[in-house]
Amino acid sequence: MYKVKNLLATKHICDIFYKQFKNYDLHSSDFPIPRFNTVNYGKHSIRYLGPYLWGKVDKDLRNKTSLREFKKAVRAVNLTDVLDGRCRCYACST
Repeated sequence: MYKVKNLLATKHICDIFYKQFKNYDLHSSDFPIPRFNTVNYGKHSIRYLGPYLWGKVDKDLRNKTSLREFKKAVRAVNLTDVLDGRCRCYACST
């Protein structure tokens, strides 16, 4: 999501997500979490999981200036603290 936010990912990947352009910041997230029709496939899609997990990450971490700094900071974060044990998706359970 960092690469998508900073336009470092390929165009195909960037087209999957869309940014939220608002003057006010209610959810402190850069990407809105999309609605889905089925729980089995909707909650396990990258279109849902990307913005969901990105919204759980600390705002200071999301606003790092370079990819190198972001990767270094992510490695230092305990992801179980970020998720609070609530996410039961395939990506988080493995």
